[in-house]
Amino acid sequence: MKRLVKFIPNSITISRIALSVIFVTNVTGQFIYGKNNFMNLIVLFSAICLTDLIDGRIAKKIRCTSVTGAKLDVIADLFFIVLSNITLTSLRILPPWFLGFIFLKFIEFIMTSNFTIRHKYLLNENVFIFDKVGRIVSAMFFVVPGAACIFQVLTTDIAENLINFILYSIWQVEFFHLT
Repeated sequence: MKRLVKFIPNSITISRIALSVIFVTNVTGQFIYGKNNFMNLIVLFSAICLTDLIDGRIAKKIRCTSVTGAKLDVIADLFFIVLSNITLTSLRILPPWFLGFIFLKFIEFIMTSNFTIRHKYLLNENVFIFDKVGRIVSAMFFVVPGAACIFQVLTTDIAENLINFILYSIWQVEFFHLT
């Protein structure tokens, strides 16, 4: 029973990957095939966000954090961010430059984390290195697909302007952080 309980946080994280695929399928149905999937999109996006919030907390609460779980969490987050943004870019809901910005930030994250060396030699429980602005930008990357879908459905006439404002704001936060 104890082994099964320790698998719960990673199961929640893995479910985020499955939810991401279902989310993208519903996005495609909504914007290509004209299906009324709006409530599905909201529920799926909420579930994706919820799994991201609770998997680590549950792992800490039941004392079963691991390097594997931390890496799996980053992989699940990246999978959702990349898959949903590629889909929304191909549907012309998001501009292509934003997808390039996401890839550049991910490369920067990998280069600055040095997660294996940090964990092995410093015996620090943090597997990855996050700075405050990096956390804000990555959270924005996570929220953009849901916000873009909601804006596109609810405010079709001004959706492009709202989405561009959000994307520009994310770029500004990161740009001023670098200078």
